[in-house]
Amino acid sequence: MHSKNQKPISVKETNPIQPNIQTDISIDIDFNKIFADLENIFKGTPNCSQSDFTQGVVNHYVAQNLNVFICHPVHKCDNYEAKHHYEFKLNVIQSKGYDIYLAHRGKPMVATNFGDESQWGYGGIFTREHQTIKYQ
Repeated sequence: MHSKNQKPISVKETNPIQPNIQTDISIDIDFNKIFADLENIFKGTPNCSQSDFTQGVVNHYVAQNLNVFICHPVHKCDNYEAKHHYEFKLNVIQSKGYDIYLAHRGKPMVATNFGDESQWGYGGIFTREHQTIKYQ
């Protein structure tokens, strides 16, 4: 059974010996497990800055060969494969919500930040034009 954020991905791979023959490879990724890892990344860092947090999220998912976009608050993201909302604790009472979007490399996700540049991060394979990131 697949959860809401988990779905099999079909990738076309060219056979290097016979270049005109393609095979389907099904990759099953549990995005819920990937997002659960997020809690462990920042569990022991209570004085982590927002900049360190967004960079840490980007580094974590890029290391897993995923395209990632993280932003607070005004943004738009299309063609993503998984989304997670994370409340970054500013102190004991306050938190700030970030949306995290993931897609496999090769998936044409597009994300735009409509806010300031201090509250977002992105990584993977992409091109950037102003505040818009086009992933490849």
